[in-house]
Amino acid sequence: MTYQSDSYYLTWGGVCAQTEIWQCGAKFAPDGNAEIFTGAFESIGMDDIFDDIETWFKSGNTGAQIGTLSDLRWVKLAVLNELGTYKFDPRIVERSPVTAPVTTVYPPQVCYVVSLSSGQSLGRANHGRFYVPTPSAIAGQSSDGRISAQNANNMRDAARTMLSAVEGEISTVGVGAHLAIMSKLGGGTTKRVTRIAVGRALDTQRRRRNKLQEDPEYIDF
Repeated sequence: MTYQSDSYYLTWGGVCAQTEIWQCGAKFAPDGNAEIFTGAFESIGMDDIFDDIETWFKSGNTGAQIGTLSDLRWVKLAVLNELGTYKFDPRIVERSPVTAPVTTVYPPQVCYVVSLSSGQSLGRANHGRFYVPTPSAIAGQSSDGRISAQNANNMRDAARTMLSAVEGEISTVGVGAHLAIMSKLGGGTTKRVTRIAVGRALDTQRRRRNKLQEDPEYIDF
């Protein structure tokens, strides 16, 4: 099983609650299934990509609504070959921790989901997603326990703006690229992302609660 082409795999992340690790990721396919060559990869502005993600990360309660429990520390871009392994050494930008600007009441495993869609229902590579860390305190304040429709739409719009900006940085004269959903099942399927959404129910990522210590203090029964 192989992918249809080379691809760019962008990941970004940081720390939650001082000890937990969070990470998000998205794939970008070369236009026309082109081969990604070293010069095209090296011409991509990694600092500009970090800036785009930082703007999203710090966009507050009218944007991404990420809470202060999390910080942003690094962005990595890799080129994957058709087997899904590194074609070149990845490029990484690391900076001093960037803290989200709004308060949160949620533990590090609580998150919300940005859903990506090809707009199609048949075949493979129709749906993708990534889990945004620790939403702000206002995220779940609707009476039914869900994110309000307005807040969900603000989160969606902020993610779309960020991904569009990043797509523009990754797409170069050497190799054009677009946000994509990719499957390596069968002969491989790649579809362009045409729709984006944020659902109204908060989610959990159990892997973001690996190091928190419970520290119970027992008393005699």
